[in-house]
Amino acid sequence: MATYDDLFGLAIDPGAESETVQNRVTVAVSIAAQGYLADVAATPAQKAWATAAVRDRNSLIAEGARIWPLVVAANAGASVASINGASDAAVQSNVDSVVAQVADGLYGGV
Repeated sequence: MATYDDLFGLAIDPGAESETVQNRVTVAVSIAAQGYLADVAATPAQKAWATAAVRDRNSLIAEGARIWPLVVAANAGASVASINGASDAAVQSNVDSVVAQVADGLYGGV
């Protein structure tokens, strides 16, 4: 299990070791946003989040950076090596869970 210091380093100043998984989080954000935009049952908050997340390249990169520390926090019981070595499916599952909360938190009043 990672310590809080480890998690802080991973979330705030991860370095090259975590760059790959951070990039995968950004891709997962894009996939989650596309899913909300295509889903007729998505809530207005989810659609608003998705639209904002993929507005342009910079928006997508910024949203990936916003989601990354939340994914780290959601995996606080794991080791840094486990977080960095997560499969694409695990990354997507974590991002899907986090973005559902972020969408409701940011756009729940839409």
